[in-house]
Amino acid sequence: MASRQYRRARADLGSSARRRLDLLPPGALQHAVLDHLRAYPDTDFSVAELANALRRPNSRSAISTACRHWVATGHAVQTQRSTNRYQAAPAVTNDAVPE
Repeated sequence: MASRQYRRARADLGSSARRRLDLLPPGALQHAVLDHLRAYPDTDFSVAELANALRRPNSRSAISTACRHWVATGHAVQTQRSTNRYQAAPAVTNDAVPE
């Protein structure tokens, strides 16, 4: 019953208000991308595949930026440049791994 009330209340909100409910705290999407890459270390993902896996299909640009960030910091590798596919880097040896 409570979930039905929540859905009804959410449906009554405008689209911008619904979007605000779906906002993540700063840095959360970036860490979710790294967590997903690390959960499947032998698989490479496109930005679209990551967006769908994280249930954030409208966040492809932010996910692409997160992937580039993790590549720059050495926590991920870009396996295919033409299709922008990313994979978790082999285990990082320093202690600067983000939490």
